[in-house]
Amino acid sequence: MSTLDAEQAARLLDVIRHHRVYWPVLIALATGMRRGEILALRWRNVDLDGGSLRVVESLEQTKAGMRFKAPKNEKSRAVTLPAYAVGETAAPEVRTS
Repeated sequence: MSTLDAEQAARLLDVIRHHRVYWPVLIALATGMRRGEILALRWRNVDLDGGSLRVVESLEQTKAGMRFKAPKNEKSRAVTLPAYAVGETAAPEVRTS
C-alpha cells in the first residue's frame, strides 16, 4: 500500500479542488474511511457542528448492481472530522463536471 505525505495530500486536493471528486477525496484523506463507507454517507449522518460523521452503512458493487450493506465490522461508528475539513464547507461551491 502506498500513502501520501501531508505535502502530497495538499497538492492533490489543490489539483482536484474544482472537481466533483474533491469531497470524497478530502473525507478519505481526513478520516481514513473506506471508499464504500464514503460513498454511502448521507447528510443525516454528518454533524458539521460536532465535527463528526457516523458510518452506518457501506456501498458495494455486486453482479446485480449497487447495494447498501452493513459496515465491514458490522457495527456503526463515529469518525472525527478534523477542523480543516469542516472549514472547507465554507469554501466556494465545487462544480460537478
